[in-house]
Amino acid sequence: MRATQVLNRRWAIRLQYEQSYNIPFQDLHPLALKDRYEVGQRSDSGRPCVGQLAILLQCFKDTDFNQKRCADSLKAYYACIEEYNARQTSSVKDRKLSDVKRVRDLTLLEGTKLLKQKPLKAK
Repeated sequence: MRATQVLNRRWAIRLQYEQSYNIPFQDLHPLALKDRYEVGQRSDSGRPCVGQLAILLQCFKDTDFNQKRCADSLKAYYACIEEYNARQTSSVKDRKLSDVKRVRDLTLLEGTKLLKQKPLKAK
């Protein structure tokens, strides 16, 4: 077990070296909020119609990707997608900015509109 002893010794030396001093925080950019939302901040947590998609792909696999035989599954999948999109757009259109409780529930356009109405003041 000579290799294990050598590896353990290296680990202990590395831990001792890491704890010997603290690395100071380097502020590369000023910590300030931006005046608009970035596209990368958006995350869709909901995954709509996964069940319908699984049924459709299984049908394609069973019928050697023949679309005529899987027409019913395909129509059901498209109907599910259309229903989800209609539900999403109606929920966004019906609400007002004053109704939103959390900032992360805003869409990109709503967040930008709100920031234009009430801009951030630099300190």
